[in-house]
Amino acid sequence: MEPHGWASHPLSTEARVVLGAESIASVATPNSDHRWRIALTILVSVVLLKVLAMILWEYRNYFPPNYESAFLTGRRGSLVGVYGAAFYLHLLSGPVALLLGGWLLFSGPRSQHTTLHQISGRIQAMLVLLVLVPSGLIMASQALAGPIAGIGFASLALATGGTMTLAVIEARYKRRSSHRLWATRCFILLASPLLLRMATGATIVLNFESAFTYRLNAWLSWLIPLGIHEIWLVLRRFSPTSIQSQTDLSTGCTKG
Repeated sequence: MEPHGWASHPLSTEARVVLGAESIASVATPNSDHRWRIALTILVSVVLLKVLAMILWEYRNYFPPNYESAFLTGRRGSLVGVYGAAFYLHLLSGPVALLLGGWLLFSGPRSQHTTLHQISGRIQAMLVLLVLVPSGLIMASQALAGPIAGIGFASLALATGGTMTLAVIEARYKRRSSHRLWATRCFILLASPLLLRMATGATIVLNFESAFTYRLNAWLSWLIPLGIHEIWLVLRRFSPTSIQSQTDLSTGCTKG
C-alpha cells in the first residue's frame, strides 16, 4: 500500500477534521473491545480461583482420607494400589498444571517473560503428559456412575494430552499463533474440573443430583466451554474488523 499522511495530502481543514474523527473511531472500537475483554477475563478468573480455593479446601478430607466426605462416600478401601497412587497424583498435579496454565497465558505475549515462560511451559508439559493424563485415565476406569461417565473423563484426559502435545510441537517450530491457540484449548480443558464442580454443586442445591446428571456433567463440563471457544474463533474470523484486516493485508501484498 502507498504511504499516506497529513503532509502528503493538501487537504482542507474540514477534510482533516473528518479524517481525524474516522481515525479516532477506528481506534476507539478495538480499545473498547479490549477493555471488555480484560473485564471479562478478570471476572472469569475470580470465579475460577474461588472454585479452585473451595476444591483445595476439600483436600483436608483426602489427607488422610475421610470416607464420610462427599467424593469418598462409598469408596472405603479404594485408595490403595494403582488407583490410590493415581488418585493422589491427579489430586496434586491438577491445580499446579492449571495455575501454570494461567501464568503461561498471561506471560505468553510479554517478551520480558520469555525465558520464564519457556521453563514454565516445559514443567507444565511434563506434568500434564507424564502425570495428569495417565492418572486421569486410571481414575476414569473407576468413575462414579459407570462407564458412560468414565468414557467422558477418559476422553477429557486424552483431549488434554492431545492439545498439550500440539501446543508443544507448535512452540518447538516457533509457530506462535498456532501454539497459543492449542495452549488456550489445553487451558480450557485443564479448567473444566472446576466447571464440573460448579455444575455438580448446582445439581445438589437444586435437588437434581443423580447418576444421569453426573454422566451428563462428565461430558458437558468440558465439551461446552471448548465448543464456546471454537464458536468464538469462527465468529472472530468472520467479524468485519478481521475481514477488513485480511483485505488490507492482501491488498498490501499485491501492491508490494
